[in-house]
Amino acid sequence: MGNDTKLFIRGKAINFEEDLLDINEVCFYENNPRIASIISTIPKDELTNDLIDEKLWENNNTHKLKRQIEVDGGLIHPIIVYDGKVLEGNTRLCCYKHLLDETKNEKWNYIRAHVIKDKLLQDDIYRLLCSEHIDGKIEWDPYEKANLFNKMYSEESKSIEDISKLTNESKNSINQMVKAYEIMVNGGELNKRKFSYYLELVKSNGIRKYKKKDPEIEKKVITLIKEDKFEDAKDIRRVTDILEDKKSTKRLLENKENFDRVYIDLKSKKPLIGTTLYSDLEHFYNKIANMKRVEREKLKNDQKICLKMKKLTKELIKLCQELEINISFQ
Repeated sequence: MGNDTKLFIRGKAINFEEDLLDINEVCFYENNPRIASIISTIPKDELTNDLIDEKLWENNNTHKLKRQIEVDGGLIHPIIVYDGKVLEGNTRLCCYKHLLDETKNEKWNYIRAHVIKDKLLQDDIYRLLCSEHIDGKIEWDPYEKANLFNKMYSEESKSIEDISKLTNESKNSINQMVKAYEIMVNGGELNKRKFSYYLELVKSNGIRKYKKKDPEIEKKVITLIKEDKFEDAKDIRRVTDILEDKKSTKRLLENKENFDRVYIDLKSKKPLIGTTLYSDLEHFYNKIANMKRVEREKLKNDQKICLKMKKLTKELIKLCQELEINISFQ
């Protein structure tokens, strides 16, 4: 038997015991988001401990961790076990299994563990996992986070606010991740590395605004994502620039031309598109053009605003002259 000690979850003192466990007497925790993300396409009735081990071993990071554990001669951080399942440290368990298989050294048959003795609620388990991977140093990738948030939201009917309190993640971030995950899964996308593309799609105010003109714009961009038309998720941000130009929009969405070629041609024609100056000019134009008569009347009494507008007008006229833009005040 090991030493009894405590950890604190959601203000509760939880008793755990430090021990060495036989690696064959503990199981992978299939609801751990890292595992859940790699087994999401496997039917539950086909899921086994050996299959989870196989899928974890396919990850290059698992091989890197195995080499590091071997160099260190063991674990720096013990795994966390509850009710015979490894809540935290599944990849470490996988490494031990393969070290034992490769070296036949019995030292890898036993793994350092913190074995939780008290009963945990599901929310306690979530908080424990999140303290390691969201508050802590070992960051889950966005897809793994989204998998967890979606499970809590869709399967357990937790509100975005409740999830935020449990995970210490902002409500806006959780909402965006859940939406992106739903769009991705409902669209049949199996490549989890493309999650960042869907997240950028959900974040894009420009695409959301363009939906008023074309309600199918999201579906069209999703088709481009599936067809590997984008080299990088950040390209989704630049789609908004293309949507500002009718010819470029047709080339991308209808003709399915190469994204980079369309964007490069657009930038050669409109160098300032996508820059702060371009968006600032557009914002200022819309602000002035849509200003109500009452608002315009109020400006007459604001001497500072009038002076700034006078200076701005002079600079704009000067710039138009340099650019050989003909201005008519009729």
